[in-house]
Amino acid sequence: MGYSTSILTAISQIPLTIEKWIQKEIDNGIIDDVETFITSYQNEMELETPTIWMNQHEWSGYKDEALANKYKVVVPIEFACIEYDDDLKQGEIKAMNLTGRLIASILKHFRRYKKKNEFFQMIKINFKTLYPNGTLGIENKQEIVSVAGVLLEFIILIDWMQCLSINEDTNTEDIFNLNNPDITYTEIIKNNTNNGDDT
Repeated sequence: MGYSTSILTAISQIPLTIEKWIQKEIDNGIIDDVETFITSYQNEMELETPTIWMNQHEWSGYKDEALANKYKVVVPIEFACIEYDDDLKQGEIKAMNLTGRLIASILKHFRRYKKKNEFFQMIKINFKTLYPNGTLGIENKQEIVSVAGVLLEFIILIDWMQCLSINEDTNTEDIFNLNNPDITYTEIIKNNTNNGDDT
């Protein structure tokens, strides 16, 4: 009998859940005018505005709580809302408007998020910082676009003990032996993927 870890799966599901909320509103919601949604730290694709750029910051423990089986973490995520207009002032107004609609979209799904995930539970969202009037230069052009943004802190309760599952056919030593060619990352997490609806 061995134990296969799905801690990486649990951690990755937190930002993926938030990405799904935003994508639903882009597909058919109050931010359906968004043309580009970026979820990676770096981007090489051409931006077509309006754009939302989602960027995770460093996670931390909640206040000074000691590490335990169930532990709260702070997941800061910054959202940059990029808009273009010939009039820079109008661009700033558009960017702030998009930021407001993005916040409303996230709150809408957070309030409807009733089901406790197998690995984590969203406790609350803290409004940390609003960036009202930034700009972004375009390489090889004199144009600039308006950027507004917001930094939100998602307080998450992670059940670390739920992040371990028993796999009768797997030996513990094999799982963590990176030199074993018969063990793949897919095999480690295959029994721990949550395919349920998140709203």
